[in-house]
Amino acid sequence: MKPFVVANWKANKNMDILKDINYNSDLFEVAIACPNLLIDDVRSKTKPYIKLCSQDCSKFNVGAYTGETPAKFLKEKGVEYVIIGHSERRNYFHEDSEILTMKAQNAFNAGLKVIYCIGEYRVDREHNRHLNVLYNQFFSVVAKDISITIAYEPIWAIGTGAVLEPKDMEEVIKNIRKWAKSINVNVRVLFGGSVDKHTIRRFRRIKGLDGYLVGGNSLNPEFTEIIRRFESVLKNISVGDSTTTVNF
Repeated sequence: MKPFVVANWKANKNMDILKDINYNSDLFEVAIACPNLLIDDVRSKTKPYIKLCSQDCSKFNVGAYTGETPAKFLKEKGVEYVIIGHSERRNYFHEDSEILTMKAQNAFNAGLKVIYCIGEYRVDREHNRHLNVLYNQFFSVVAKDISITIAYEPIWAIGTGAVLEPKDMEEVIKNIRKWAKSINVNVRVLFGGSVDKHTIRRFRRIKGLDGYLVGGNSLNPEFTEIIRRFESVLKNISVGDSTTTVNF
């Protein structure tokens, strides 16, 4: 799987930002996770190589489920990816492992690619139980022999100004990849903790980090700078010089 940047618009929109998203699609992928009502509009205003992503899907299949959006319908709309288990869904809608497993299974059955979010609270990290939390979230949903994107979003770092240190990110990546290997899962790992342009510089030398899930900054001009910096990092890696100082 290619490196990946996902723009999670949440319950917002900024159609103007779409025209400014330019990158080398041979190097990495970009997906726009917009509200479902905007899927057609986003498709009409983006370059053909930019992927469509939904922020959620129903735990139910097609049927008498008022207000739900089945994964099958998203696939028919041309959506390629779906986010499952975002911290806001877990928090505001009380989605537990059983619900998230149903959603992920429906998404896979519909032919969607899943971006599954995991993350710990500050108290978990302070008591050194963050890896146990992540382990349980991972294995409660991720099945054997699949391909999946895992977005690590430390909840304590979202919108708080707190910063995850590179060594802590490396620890999480190492464990996610170990868990994935143990059940023959092809995994891509993203970081999703209040990503901004400075995040790309801070994490540019971390091995095994495949990209970013960008929240609020995907709605403003900083997103194009995030894309530019990420592309610069990948270009340096592609020429075999991971120690080169990127011009940020």
